[in-house]
Amino acid sequence: MKGRPVNSRRELASIIASLMLLCGAAAESTRFHASPDSTEYLNRVRAAAASIPMRIGAWEGKDTPVEESAVRLLHPNVMFSREYFNVRTHLTANLLFVDCQDARDLEGHYPPVCYPSQGWSLQTADATDWKLPDMTIHGMEYMFVGGTFDSDSSIIVDDFMLIPGRGSARDMDAINAAARDLSRRFYGAAHLQVCFSADTPTDMRRRAFTELIGGAEPFLHTVLSIRSESAAPPKPGAQAEGTQAGGTGDSRGLGDSQ
Repeated sequence: MKGRPVNSRRELASIIASLMLLCGAAAESTRFHASPDSTEYLNRVRAAAASIPMRIGAWEGKDTPVEESAVRLLHPNVMFSREYFNVRTHLTANLLFVDCQDARDLEGHYPPVCYPSQGWSLQTADATDWKLPDMTIHGMEYMFVGGTFDSDSSIIVDDFMLIPGRGSARDMDAINAAARDLSRRFYGAAHLQVCFSADTPTDMRRRAFTELIGGAEPFLHTVLSIRSESAAPPKPGAQAEGTQAGGTGDSRGLGDSQ
């Protein structure tokens, strides 16, 4: 079943902002203190986040509010939500980024958990790869229908996670495997989503994703790079392959990027 595509910038932004708050409520974990090395890394990620440009080619961005309640619940190292509008194609995309010191906090923000918990029905979940100039992103593309905002609305969520020192991941299996590694757990993990109205053609979505995420690629390298004795920076193009939605965990792909 396909619902009515989200048909306005305001409607899409409202959905994303509300989900940030509601999904944050599902995130609960035991807190722990950062090591000195990871503190330097987390500070570096926060500083680099400010460098993501507001204008990327024909895309013009504006920050959208992040609820203080969501910040308190997700415990992010850094978090932002930004709406980008393409002045040539008039396409709108919403970019959401969350970096958490405790990777387990991302569980409540994971789309197959977050969206259905708020009444959205998962229609499709497709493993998707996006090629950027210096890396390939392994992620998922989800379509959700309905919700508490509009029972007929539908959205597309292009989603991936980043594991410091390892690479990109499709799902929480890879994130949880990294969290069990005591030499790395204090560096946490990052989560990015690019959201579109479901009526956006596939080729336009893929082009928008590569333009927007490609424009932030230097920042992605900062997130992935750990400069410490316990973990070396990942090689260009190295990825941490998670399992597809509905699959079983397999952490072998994590070691492949060493």
